[in-house]
Amino acid sequence: MKWLFAALLVLLSVSGALAGSLTLLGAGSPGGSGGGAYAGPGDVTSFVVWGSVARVYNLASASTSTNLADLVATSGGAAVCTLRGSTSGFVDLASNYCAGTTPDIACFNAAGGTCSVSKLYDQTGNGRHLTQATLSQMPVVLFGATINGYPAMVCTDSANTSLKNTSISQTRPWVWALVSMRTSLANQVTYAETAGGPSLFENGSTPNSIKLYNGGAIAQVTAIDSAFNAVQTGGDASTTFITAQNNTGTTGSGPSNVSGALTLCSTVSATHSLDGQILEFGLFAGTFSLSLQSQMEAAYGL
Repeated sequence: MKWLFAALLVLLSVSGALAGSLTLLGAGSPGGSGGGAYAGPGDVTSFVVWGSVARVYNLASASTSTNLADLVATSGGAAVCTLRGSTSGFVDLASNYCAGTTPDIACFNAAGGTCSVSKLYDQTGNGRHLTQATLSQMPVVLFGATINGYPAMVCTDSANTSLKNTSISQTRPWVWALVSMRTSLANQVTYAETAGGPSLFENGSTPNSIKLYNGGAIAQVTAIDSAFNAVQTGGDASTTFITAQNNTGTTGSGPSNVSGALTLCSTVSATHSLDGQILEFGLFAGTFSLSLQSQMEAAYGL
């Protein structure tokens, strides 16, 4: 019996050592990623343009050297800092790199008590940044009171909020992909539009809906108001589609090619702007990607 008891003690000590060396997978992982390597939209497909105030484009960009957005004081427009990424793949909100403190505190201390986005960086490396020179039309950055605490760009119809690039082109098939939320039911609330399309991606006056409008072709789908939705929309020569979460709508004619000025948060003519929030937005050549849809939803726990 003595040898059995001794063997039991050895087994227990080994088990304890192993237990002490184990790390809980997913502990401290952002966005519920499960502790694995970060995967961004650029790890799924190559985008023509892609930007976000919440995360980086791909694993290779998971660094504090990745620029997300230039922030200025909402009152007066003084430069505050450039929002940056982190090794987690999500925005760096913990480091004191923004006017000597964290981004949320720096913006709270800025004139007006908030920051606005003057430039949303195109993280693909293609240089198609989205900018706004008029302070009153810049989207405000909201910290904390958003999904998982990530910052969001707040667009306001009454202010004609918008970010623009003067020339972005993509022939069919193409897809716009974004994570966004509508907070007010206004007529023709617009998320994005291109001048030469005319590819108008909008919420109409119908509650809990979102649609891609292109001339006489409309693809519409259910998207819950005041909640973030992961959306893909676009099409090829014969079909226009829109998908939000597990809902899909289609129509029998394809959208125009994307060409000319691209405006985020508003129409090109600034007649209708979104009342709501945007976390990320991009354009890629191709058709609906189930892998991308799953990844966007997983990143934000949708």
